[in-house]
Amino acid sequence: MQADDGAVVMIKLDKPNQIFIGRARELRKNSTLSEVLLWNQLKNGKLLGLNFNRQKVVNNRYIVDFFCPECNLIVEIDGRSHDNSKYKYDIERHNYLEELGFIVVRIDDINVKKSTEKVLERLKGIITTAPSSACTSFRRDATPSPARGNLDHASFNQSLVTKHENTEI
Repeated sequence: MQADDGAVVMIKLDKPNQIFIGRARELRKNSTLSEVLLWNQLKNGKLLGLNFNRQKVVNNRYIVDFFCPECNLIVEIDGRSHDNSKYKYDIERHNYLEELGFIVVRIDDINVKKSTEKVLERLKGIITTAPSSACTSFRRDATPSPARGNLDHASFNQSLVTKHENTEI
């Protein structure tokens, strides 16, 4: 997110309460294979020198899989828990996070398992081209991307398909 004068603005999050802190800790201890594989490639600045957190509490409302505060970037891994029964919840969550100003990237867990390197290349591409990204030092071009807005069921599904296709093997 950028201020009117072009200065970088990181999104400020509310201080997490103890219930969410405990739940996030529990999720970190019980990570999926895809989360572990991706975390091993993101932690300690391994991706473009950026700091990522995992199972980050966002405004005592949601816990996201991975969060990069420097880029206002959220990465969600969609596995079996993101089937049709949680579809409406995923749409509401996705919209809320984007309304706060985050860039939300959804990646199918099978893509992380089969081709972590391609997933990382996709993330690098998003980081280096996102116009609202605080990661301006990594930006290769300044071409604006289409405006993000609230997603309905059809466009959310297309968004997931598009993002999944971009990280497929």
